[in-house]
Amino acid sequence: MFLKVSRTLALLLCLSGVMLFVNASPATAHNNNIAHGSDYAVVNSPHNSGYVCDLENDGRRAYVEVRFNTVPESYRLLWSYGFGQPCRTFGDISEPDTLPRWRICEGAGGYNDPCSKFENI
Repeated sequence: MFLKVSRTLALLLCLSGVMLFVNASPATAHNNNIAHGSDYAVVNSPHNSGYVCDLENDGRRAYVEVRFNTVPESYRLLWSYGFGQPCRTFGDISEPDTLPRWRICEGAGGYNDPCSKFENI
């Protein structure tokens, strides 16, 4: 009898563990660093500062584009100093009640600039 109860209990515990695993919601994915070619940017975990670095001697400055889920959608461009200069730091990139997305680009800050894909911060 003890063996039958133990098997039943083990089966119930196993099934409840599977149910917990199936019902668990995944964490929101985010990236604290992003790159495009040799240019890159890093933001700290609380998302209140970071830096952007231009490591390509191509005449195009690297910059970070941050987009916020606001109505209307707002964005900020955070520029590097350009090739040959140290990385440039930037301050607060958070806005209340938003989930910012970001990407790194190079060029003049226009719609045709080459960029990485947008990712959640």
